[in-house]
Amino acid sequence: LIIAPAIAMLFLVILVLFSNNALKSDKETLKDIVEVKFELYQASSKLLSNVNLYNSILYKAFSYATGGYEQSQIDEQLATLLEVGKTMDKEMIKLSKSKHISEEVVKLIKSIDAIKKEYRLSVFDAIDMLSVDIGMATPMLSVTDESFLILNKQLTKINMIADKESNISYKNALTKIDNTLYTLYVLSFIAIILSLIIISAVISSIKKPLM
Repeated sequence: LIIAPAIAMLFLVILVLFSNNALKSDKETLKDIVEVKFELYQASSKLLSNVNLYNSILYKAFSYATGGYEQSQIDEQLATLLEVGKTMDKEMIKLSKSKHISEEVVKLIKSIDAIKKEYRLSVFDAIDMLSVDIGMATPMLSVTDESFLILNKQLTKINMIADKESNISYKNALTKIDNTLYTLYVLSFIAIILSLIIISAVISSIKKPLM
């Protein structure tokens, strides 16, 4: 009568401890997916989106200039370009502050930061030339395009890495959850079998004196 409840309590404690550790492990894995991989993907995606927007506005400003639009319309596009550039700088800072990332991604982020600065400088040079000589300014877009394409390619690469790592972490999380459930089922099954054996033994020991 004493042994049966004691064993039941022992298995209950084991189940609680195991479940607690397993849930903590699963929580860390999900946290890694949401707070690390997804944030990295989100930061690089926003920067990539604004880099593309920045480049399209640049071409729009040049098309306005070569198309004989009024200076006020050209200035409006250049003002928008400046604002998007400031947003890009802020998003670059966010991307640089990404935590728990691989060495490959760290190197990519540093490279992206350097290329972004080079890209912005080439854009400023092209805009300065635009106000002096439109004919000389337009060929300078080929210089900005070179940096833009590299920047685009490397940001896309970070997105692919972040997406790949998220999928790996997600699959690992599912595997851990399946293993946790399997172990809980096994422990529960063992606990039930032992309880039945002990109950049967106790009933048998009580019946013997009465027979």
